[in-house]
Amino acid sequence: MVYDPLDVRQYAFAELKAFVEVAGIYNTYVASHIFTDEAAQIAIKAGIKSIEHGFLRSEKTLQMMRENRGWFSIQPLLNDEDAFKFNDPVSTKKWID
Repeated sequence: MVYDPLDVRQYAFAELKAFVEVAGIYNTYVASHIFTDEAAQIAIKAGIKSIEHGFLRSEKTLQMMRENRGWFSIQPLLNDEDAFKFNDPVSTKKWID
């Protein structure tokens, strides 16, 4: 497999809550790289404030973010002069398509 599947979450809810708790001790917040809607909702429920990327969000998730005072850092990924460079031509084609 040349890619990581988007529909697999890396952390359990309890782990996310622990990250948020530790961040709170340091008077800061947790940012997370999340693509799927389900993962974003779980992260928001755990107290994560910043969802990086956020390309696959539903209106429900956006409302949850608003209610929990979260935000997106969408970081658009463009095929321009600053685009990612891949050694694998399959990855390059997937990026461009």
